[in-house]
Amino acid sequence: MAMNTTLINKLIDEKHSIQDNILRIDTKVVNPIGISDYQVNLLTTQRNAMMVVLNILNLRIADLSVEDD
Repeated sequence: MAMNTTLINKLIDEKHSIQDNILRIDTKVVNPIGISDYQVNLLTTQRNAMMVVLNILNLRIADLSVEDD
């Protein structure tokens, strides 16, 4: 069980890091000064992929939290 808590904490740290990166991308996409349309499209695609990872992390955290009970 203690192992799950350690893993959950690592996953939460990873989740926060990805959320920070998503917010940075959002800022650039909303105000794309000096960024080409192609780069904006790539950033949007990158953001979408990061959202998939974020959703999976949330599912993993939820599942491990249930197992811990």
